[in-house]
Order: sequence, then structure tokens, then C-alpha cells
Amino acid sequence: MVTMSIYACSLNAQFVWTPQVSNVTAELRGVYFTNSNHGVAVGAPTGIGLPSTIIRTDDAGNIWTPIITAFTDTLRAVCFTDDTTGFASGANGRILKTTDGGTIWDSVSTGVNSLLRTITFPTPLVGYAAGGGGVMIKTIDGGATWTTLTSGVTQDLINMRFANVDTGFAVSSNGTFTNGFIIKTTDGGATWTSVYTDPQGLLGLAVANADTIYAGGGSQVIVQSIDGGTTWTNQYTGNTGSNIRSGFFVNSTHGFMVGDVGAIFETKDAGATWVNVGTQTNGNLGMHFPTADTGYVAGNLGNMLRYNPTCLPFLTAPAQIFGVDSICGKDSVSFYINAMPGANSYYWKVPPAATLYNQGDTLVWVKFNNIVGKISAAGVNQCGPGDSLETSVYLYPPTPPAPVSKNLDTLFSNVNAISYQWYVNGNIIPNATLSYYVFTANGNYSVLITDLNGCTSISIPYAVNNVGISEIYENEMYEVFPNPFTNYIEINVKNTKAVNAEINDLLGKVLVSVQLSSSTKNIISTNNLAGGIYLMKIFDTNKTQIGVEMILKK
Repeated sequence: MVTMSIYACSLNAQFVWTPQVSNVTAELRGVYFTNSNHGVAVGAPTGIGLPSTIIRTDDAGNIWTPIITAFTDTLRAVCFTDDTTGFASGANGRILKTTDGGTIWDSVSTGVNSLLRTITFPTPLVGYAAGGGGVMIKTIDGGATWTTLTSGVTQDLINMRFANVDTGFAVSSNGTFTNGFIIKTTDGGATWTSVYTDPQGLLGLAVANADTIYAGGGSQVIVQSIDGGTTWTNQYTGNTGSNIRSGFFVNSTHGFMVGDVGAIFETKDAGATWVNVGTQTNGNLGMHFPTADTGYVAGNLGNMLRYNPTCLPFLTAPAQIFGVDSICGKDSVSFYINAMPGANSYYWKVPPAATLYNQGDTLVWVKFNNIVGKISAAGVNQCGPGDSLETSVYLYPPTPPAPVSKNLDTLFSNVNAISYQWYVNGNIIPNATLSYYVFTANGNYSVLITDLNGCTSISIPYAVNNVGISEIYENEMYEVFPNPFTNYIEINVKNTKAVNAEINDLLGKVLVSVQLSSSTKNIISTNNLAGGIYLMKIFDTNKTQIGVEMILKK
């Protein structure tokens, strides 16, 4: 069965913003991509005491994976210094660091406890973070240690960007999105100078180069400087109920500003004109472009958008999904498809309660957890998943443990199966592959069975003790010994009801039949019997069976 995927692509525009599934509903505040495929977004926890929101992707955002950490702070910003080393900043002076591309995060000491709203690294070693009450810190050793800088302001710093290691800008706003200002440093943060003030609060900042800077804020105000912050011009004022939150310029003339109610303002002429190309209502809060033609926006309710050239997803599905069509219980099994030309990853879908490992590859493992269902696979390119191929998997019910019983020195598996394997004290017993096992030593015995469906289970260990002590089968009518026997069996009659005895094989065939005397010992020769297991049956005068014992010839 082939199911068609639905993916939004506009074929009438050169570039488009397309929604992505982030797999979270939390507010996403910051996003950063080290290249067109690998990126991380951060944000607020989904509830009090829940982990900070961190998600990552390795396939251009087609598949986002939530990352669980021990931290619960709201995270406001994220940046990377290379493909694997990244930093995220947030509440309570928190800075997290990763050295594996965003899977594992550790907290680093900052010496401050204010909300760190922004973090940026102009070089792999030199970085800055800023936030609540004008707090500002700097590192010169790749984030290992941080020192406090004097920003000269007491109002929250919302965004900070550097044109080079020494020259940087920061913007500020109060809680009502008013009283905005911009400060500048040319000596690596040692001193800061106010270069612009505005009645509207300023939250978004984009530094195209040391001369060209854009800032945005309350009422969708956008201002620009083309002389390194000496003079500023107001380029745009829009909706008084909406605010600019972030910005990014791919060069000195082409850039974006994003904000509340889904606004995405684009300019291609250095801000002479701005066009709102946003198509949604969820607020946009963070933005980053790893290349000139690939960008990402993160925002409210897990909102994630990608800016990329128009394209078409795959029009064909994988030819075949290889793997089993039935499994046993909670088995983990593998499935794979052949590589598809043009695919940069692959998307697999499994039943909701199943666990999928290795998503994005041609080979995946699925743990079904006693849930039946269907599996589908599709190729993924920069426009998203293509057509998918679907297959059903049948789930056999879990095989119950095989109970074990004992008679004399023989253990029996009481389950009909296609194969058996006996163990003692957890160790396999060579050649013990029958439904029964004659033990010769004390220990804990268990049997692994394979049922008619090919599913396996192992019994609860059965404890065997007192091996070596001869057994005598005795009741009020007779006694039988020794057992195991060699050349004879002795039967002593204790009650005149016991008058006849038979020795049968396990199929019920009578091999020996004798009349018993109540006055003497009854010796039955067994020379003609091969070694093995037999049944001894005792009868009364009416040929009524009054006893049966299992006996063994050595």
C-alpha cells in the first residue's frame, strides 16, 4: 500500500517559508544551524519542573528530536562555534555547553544568576552573554570561564551581536516594549557607549557588517545605520500590537526581521522597502541562516519554519521494505529499504506505542512492546518526505514460561514445542534438547522452548536437591525399589489388593507382566530392558490400577 505525503511547497516563488514539525509545543526562543542540515533550537519548559526545551535535527529540520536534560530553566538563546561545540543561555545565569552537536549538555559556571537573554561567539574562543538588569559576561577560553563586564545600563539587554571580535552592539527594551536603546563597543566589551534611543523598545538585532546594522522592536519599528551606529534612520513602522523579536541579514542588502503574530519582514534593497511574507499567526521569536538560501525561524507553540528554494518532494515510494512480517511479544527487529537517489535522509513511521531507533537511516530497529501495527518508510529531500510505502506486521502473543515437573530423577517440560534446550544454573547443557532431561547433579534447572510460531520462552528454574539418595516408591499397598534400577526391580506387597504388575514403555506398550505374591519379595528381571524411562503399573484382583510409578534403567 502506498500513501501520499502532503508537504507545502509553492512552485510560483523562488524561495518559500515552509512549516516544519518540531515535535514540541513549547515556546522556542532561539535557533542556530551549523550548516544547512544540522541545527538546534531551545526554549521554555512545557511546565513547572519539566526539562528545558532543546530539539535538534540532522536533516535540515525534516525530523526534529527532543533532547532531555536534567535542567529546567527557560533557555533564551543558542549558538555554535563549530559543528559540535555549542552554547545555550537562559534563566538563573544558566549557560549550557555541548561538544557533540547538541545531544549531551553540561552546565558551565557563569558567576551570575540573572536571566541571560542572548549569547554570541564572534570567534571559537571569545564569547559574550547578556540579559537581565544589563548584566553582561565574557569568555576568552571557549566558555570554560566567564568574567563580568560593565555594560553601563540597568535595563534588560535583549539581543547582542558582534561584527568582529572587538566591535559589537546590544539592544534593550523594558517590559512594556518601550524605552529602547542601542549600545556599542569597539574594545571587546571593556566599554560600551549608547548610540541610539527610541520610544519603542528594541528587541531584534541584525549586524550585516561593522557599518550596517539593523534593529527592530515595539510597533514593528525597524531602524538602520550604515555608518557603524553613528546615525540611524527609521525604515519601517507597522502594527502597534506587534513587535519585532529577531533578525538576520545574509548580506548587506538582503535580510529579514521576524516578530509577533507570525510576521516575517523581508528586504532585498538594504531596507528601502520591507514586505511581510509571513503566512501564520504564531509568534516568531528566533532566527538564523546557515547559508544565504537556507534559513530557520522558531517561535511560539513549537513553531518552526524553513526558508529554502522551491522544490518537489519524491514522487515515488521505496520499492520494498525488507524485514519480518510477524514477531513475538516484545521483540526488537530490524527493517530496511534500499537507498533512494536524491534522498538526504529517510522517514519511518511506526505504531504509536512502538519504539523506533535510527530514524533517518535506511536501516531502523523497532521494539514493538506487544503492539501490532504498520510500518511505513519514505525518502526525504530538502522539501520533505515523499511518497511512503507501508507494510503490516503481525504480532504473535507472548509465549508463557514453560512449566517444569519432576518424576524420580527426570525433569519434564509440560509444553508442546518444536524445540527444547535445558539449562542448569543458567548454563546450557550440551545435547539436552528433548522434552525431558535426566539429571545427575543438584542445581537449578530450566528449559528454553521454541513454540510452533517460532517464539521462545524459558521456564522458572526448578531446584533439584538430594541427588545420589536412592528412591523407594512406597505406599500402604506396595513398595518398589531400587530406582534407578539395573538388572531387576523388587516389589514388596504390603496389602493383598496388589496382585499384578506391568512394566510399560512411554507409549503404553506392555513389556513385562507378572503376578505378585503377598508372602515373598517379588523380584522382576529387567535384563531384557534397554536403558530408559518406563512406567510401573500395579493392579488389584479386578485389574483396577491402584498405582503407577515412573522408573528408570541406568
